[in-house]
Order: sequence, then structure tokens, then C-alpha cells
Amino acid sequence: MVDRKKQKIRWFFPTNTNNIRMIIAQGLLTSPDGFQKYYIDALELKPGWIPVFKNSVPLEILDKCISERQNLTPCIVELNLGGVKGTAKTFKNSNWIDIRVEDVVGLHTKGIDSIYLPAPLPLSCFSSLLFQNNEDLIQFKNDIKNRSNVILNGLNLKSAKIDQLLFHGMGSDEKLFKDSNINKKNFENLSVNQDLFESSVSDQNLFQGSFTRKNFSSDSSDPQHLSETTFDDNGYLHNGFQRYGVDDYKRVFAFGGLLLNLFYFAKNGTLSNAVYHIIKGSGDVQDSEDIQGLGSVCGSGYVQGSGNVQGSDNVQGSEKIKKSMEKGIEFILNYFRDTHADMGALSPGEKIYHGLVTTAIRSQSFENFKEDMIIFLESDRWDEKSRSRVQSLTATLGNFEKIVDKSVSEQFRDAKTPLEKVLLMLFLRESSDALIDYNFSSDLLEQKIIDEKLVLQFAMLFGIRDKFIKSPPFLRQFDGLQDFISYKMAVYAHSKMKSDMEFEAPQVPPTLMDMMKNERFKEWFAVTSKIEDCFQTIINLPKGEHELKVANSGSSLILKGIPQLTIELMEREYFHKILKCKLESYEKYLARYRKATQ
Repeated sequence: MVDRKKQKIRWFFPTNTNNIRMIIAQGLLTSPDGFQKYYIDALELKPGWIPVFKNSVPLEILDKCISERQNLTPCIVELNLGGVKGTAKTFKNSNWIDIRVEDVVGLHTKGIDSIYLPAPLPLSCFSSLLFQNNEDLIQFKNDIKNRSNVILNGLNLKSAKIDQLLFHGMGSDEKLFKDSNINKKNFENLSVNQDLFESSVSDQNLFQGSFTRKNFSSDSSDPQHLSETTFDDNGYLHNGFQRYGVDDYKRVFAFGGLLLNLFYFAKNGTLSNAVYHIIKGSGDVQDSEDIQGLGSVCGSGYVQGSGNVQGSDNVQGSEKIKKSMEKGIEFILNYFRDTHADMGALSPGEKIYHGLVTTAIRSQSFENFKEDMIIFLESDRWDEKSRSRVQSLTATLGNFEKIVDKSVSEQFRDAKTPLEKVLLMLFLRESSDALIDYNFSSDLLEQKIIDEKLVLQFAMLFGIRDKFIKSPPFLRQFDGLQDFISYKMAVYAHSKMKSDMEFEAPQVPPTLMDMMKNERFKEWFAVTSKIEDCFQTIINLPKGEHELKVANSGSSLILKGIPQLTIELMEREYFHKILKCKLESYEKYLARYRKATQ
């Protein structure tokens, strides 16, 4: 007989391969509200919560995972919950009770054969995908070849004999299903409201930034029971967690798209890298980097052109970065950090940015975004003071696609404000891929019509509009980046729903600018990329007299002591060149960086 105490504990989430493809594509295991297309699976047991089963999966639930239509294929996600902490629920003695995840994972806790985790979960918690036979596994591999946004990144696909037994009830405990008090009759009648994913943007709630505030009664014996709850003056739940709705998840996925784009465009300079690090810290106290602490992110120097502008300390350096930000960048930062002012206190320009960000989050497509943006600007919400400006902007947007005798570069020159330039790019290019591939003309850069701050706004808003699911596939293939961004989305979501869930952080991928803080890597990258003229070398000579030897064969300078060499980046020259370089060799750069730091 197998010693149960020595038996390895495994945790499973049952679903189907259609849902798995969507989960990987969107970057999170969410409740059904987070899916663009969802087929009934175990998530229906307690909406808003993720059921995971210990060592076996009830056959009734596996059957339900493939019940909605023909030709669905069952699949089981094996989860690694070793790095998960926080409050979960389990059903025991006819009641839902709170438990700590860290108290039951890895332990043979008597009477607990399943736990319910508040959604969402990051992809970094996925250990393996299990299939009932090799044919299903091979079919899954073939299916994802035609789906560029389903990127496994080393996720194990398994169909070992011991795993196949899970699909046939071997080792599963029928008592588990009975004791969970799940109403089988109700389960059979479960349905999904697909209209959720087809509803149009409602103009009247365009400015609503708060999250859906519903939760489940913790003392209910019915897993399907949903109740409204009350809040204190600070917006905290009196009982349980907030449940995420469709719009809430759109914001989280927009946050993921924003982070992915910022990671890539961080290559453009100190400011771009600093903004990525600020956003990366959103919702994570341990990783939080406020604007006032930017000096530690940017390093001690900020070189503009050939002039060296250095902050004497972190605060002074961060203030220089803060002053160099466009209002649009700062507003987007505050939007996702929930530190922007109330709508009534916003200036007309800030209201436009609020509507722009909100429309980008809620848009389902490129055309949908353009239509909703025009509707927003043509609404009657504007006062007399701002109406003429908004009408002018609306007319400009309407002319973007009608003008055929002007190039995009000429239209950029005609644009009067950074906001007009941002909208021009958003209306003429439909994806982050197209933005990355766009070739900005040298004269636009030389004349400062396009600069790092403006490209940074492009990157932020394209990422928000694309969201994680439509982000460039080559970006998500960067070593460790997909899991890290998924983790950050999960942290961000749980911070907004007042959950106490914590996840072990995966390895943090360094940006190109992070790597260039290493002098050896910086020198190698400059030579390899043929951009040596974007750097300047400062030689600090030691005190004392030095000797200059001149000979027919050449001259040499003899220094007493050891001089100090510093290689500094000339931001403007560097930006002009690096903007036109597509960063696809991340793994090569990362390998060289790791070697340089050994």
C-alpha cells in the first residue's frame, strides 16, 4: 500500500483545450467574464473563483468541461501553488470556510480535497498541461501553430500513463464530489451569457473607473449564490472579495499590453526605461517605484545631446525626469495607479486623455476604437470653454483618412499638439506591430517633431488598445517576459479587488537600458550595433604630471596612476538611431549581459 503521507500532492484545474488556448492568449486564468469566448468548465462551480482539486478530478466535472458542444477536448492544468499565499475557500461540513493557501498546499490536510482560489491566476503558476492521450496532445500542438498569440514558452505538455488515468476516474474520490455539496441539477442547467462579449460601449458610463463591486456570500451553502454587498467609506468590502466583471478584466489586460510595449520601447532612452519601471511597480508594494524615486531607476546621469545634465541625488534626478514628461504620459501613469483627480477636477485636455484611455481599454477592434473616439468627442459633455477645442480636434480626426495628397510625415508636421500627433498615429496604424515597424523619417526626428516622449505615448496607448492578447508575438517570446507580465497583471488585478493573494515573482527580465548599466555590456552593444557615435567617453586623469611621447611611429600619453573611464550615452543621438532598430535578438543580448555580469 502506498504511504499517503509520502505521496506527492498535485493540484489540478480541469477545462478544455479551447479554453486553454484562450487562457494562454490572454495571459491569465480568469473567471468566465475575462474570456472573449468561453466554454463551460470548472469555473462555473463558483463564479469568480478557480476550483483546484487535489490528486484527482471528479469525472462529472471533466464531463461538464466538454458538454457545451461537440468535439471539445478535455484538458487538465497541473498547477504549482508552492509560491501562492492568501485566503482561499473550501467547502467543509456543509459550509464555505476561509483557509490559507499556504496552510494546505503541499500538506495532506484531512478533509480538504479541493480549494477555491480568487481569480485570476498568472501563467507562472502553470506547471503542465495534461492530455488523456497522445493524439489529443499532438492535435493541440498542431492547433496552436496557426495561432500566433498562443505561446507556450516552455510549458510542459504531458500525456504519461499516470496522467491519462486522471481522465478515467482512476484515483479520483467520488466522496469528493458528494461532499462538496455542488448542486448537480443546477450544474447541468448552467449557461453562459455570450451577449456580454457583444455589448457596445455605453457612453454614459465611459468615465466610470471603479471596479464591479459584487461578492459571494461566504456563509451560503449554494456555490452559485451571488449577492450584492456593502462597502465602507473607503470602498472596502465588508465581507469577501470583489468580483471582477468584463470591463474590469479589460483594464487588467490593457495593463498587460501597456507593460509589454513599455518593456520593448524602454530601449529608446532613460525616460522610456524609467516610465516602464514606474508602471511595472503598479499594484506591487515590494516592487513599487514612485516618480520621486526615479533617480534609482535611471541611474545617476541623464545626458541630453552632448550636454551632460546630472542630478546630484535621486530626488534631483527624478525631478528632471518628471519635468521632461508630457502631460499625457503622466496622466496615463496616474490612470493605472488610480491617482488621477476626480472627473470634475480634470482640465479639458485631461478629460480628453481620460476618454482616450478609457476608449482604448474598451475597444474591441481598430475600427471600433475610431468610431467610439469620435462619438466621445462629439458628445455634449463639454463646457463652452473647451467645446471649440474639441470640435477642432474632431474635425482633424475626421480628415486624417480623407487626406490623400499628404504623406503621414506631412500630417505630423501639420499637427499642432502632442495629442493630435498621438491620435494621428492611433488612427492610421492599427497595431503595436505596425507601430514597431513604422519608419520615422530622419527629418521628423531632427526637427524634433517626433521625440522620445511622443513615441513613448504612442507605445503606451497602442499597448492599452491592443491589450495582452493582441501584443506582438515576438515580444512574448522574449525569455521570461510572458510569465513576468502575466504575474504583474495578476498582482495588479488582486490589488484592485482588495484581495490578499500573493504570488511568487518569476525572474525579472532586464530591459536593454537596464543591461546598459553594465559597462562591459554597454561597450559590446555599442560596437555590435554600430552606434559608437552615440556614446562619449570621459577620462578622469589622476593628479600629477603626465608625459607625452612623440615619435615617428606615433604618439603616446603616459599617465602616472590609474585613470577612470566612464562611457556615457548621448540620449538624443542614441534615440535617433535606436528607434529605427527592431529589437528582435533579445536572447542574444541577454546571454551577453549575463556573461558580462558574472
